[in-house]
Amino acid sequence: MAVEDVDTAALGRTWQTGLEATRRAGDEWLRSGRTALLRVPSVIVPATWNVPINPQHPESIRVQVLRVHRLAVDPRLLR
Repeated sequence: MAVEDVDTAALGRTWQTGLEATRRAGDEWLRSGRTALLRVPSVIVPATWNVPINPQHPESIRVQVLRVHRLAVDPRLLR
C-alpha cells in the first residue's frame, strides 16, 4: 500500500509549533486522494511517526492494526 511522507522542509521552520502549515498540508493530502496513508513525524515523540488514514481512499479498507505499544508516561509530568 502506498504511503506518502510529509516533506517537513516544505512546511517551514515553525511546523512543530504552528498549526497552519501542517493543517494545510494534511487538508491538501486528504482532498487529493493520492494515498490511503500519510506518514507524519511526531512532534511529541521524536524519531517516531503518526500515520493518519484517509477513509475516502479505496485502499483504506486494507489497513490493519498489527500491534499496539503502550506509551509509558512518567506520572511526574502530569502534576
